[in-house]
Amino acid sequence: MIKKQKRREFQVGILATLAILLLVVGMLWFRNVDLSDEKTRYQVDFQRVEGLREGDKVQIRGIRMGEVESLTLLPTAVRVQIKMSEKAVLTDEAVVVLGERGIVGEIVLEIDPGRGRPVQEGHVFQGRTAGTIAAMTDAAGDALAEMRIMVEKVNELVAEVREQGKVVQTLAQANKTFTRVDEMLERNDHDIRISLENLVVATQGLRRFVESGQVTDAFDGMDRTLAGADSLMNNLNIASERLNVVLGKMISNRPTWPRRTHE
Repeated sequence: MIKKQKRREFQVGILATLAILLLVVGMLWFRNVDLSDEKTRYQVDFQRVEGLREGDKVQIRGIRMGEVESLTLLPTAVRVQIKMSEKAVLTDEAVVVLGERGIVGEIVLEIDPGRGRPVQEGHVFQGRTAGTIAAMTDAAGDALAEMRIMVEKVNELVAEVREQGKVVQTLAQANKTFTRVDEMLERNDHDIRISLENLVVATQGLRRFVESGQVTDAFDGMDRTLAGADSLMNNLNIASERLNVVLGKMISNRPTWPRRTHE
């Protein structure tokens, strides 16, 4: 009797354990499967997927609305098929970004549905890749390596300058130049002041001369003189032409020279 009772208790324990396991598995399965909501499938092309796997989350503004269903390797990209809730309406302006969340680097697809025209099932979006932790770590490592090389070059340049003494010589030469300029200004301070005062006086006199109107009168008189000279030259040209005509007639008709000369 005791052995049969122990055997029965053992069997009951095994059955209870199996029932609990089945219950846990069923709860997990029902958690991922929503029987009351149909799914809509879209395609997203990425250059790199950074470790994205089937079953990873797809979110719209931080709310989980679907998951990654499959990944297909194309010649120039990776096509990701996502399974979305019908409640999620995507437009032709939707932006799909592949990124990470948290310290553990959980990969998620974050979607901004946009405000354009709704697209049909199967539409292919062009995805973007945000800065992942791994990518930022690699970039930081490259930047640190470049910084080390730059620091080494600067140290070499400083050492070379110190050895050649160029910095000290340059500063000393600059100091001498400034000293000479100061001495020259001190020696010629009186002459410089007088020159500036004379320049001010001359400028004031020129301003008074211009404001008095004498410059305008002088230019007007010059214009009248030039006009008179032009008139005189025109009269001389006319007289010369007439004289040439008279001489031509005298040469062509010699017997009448006395009369032509009288004329």
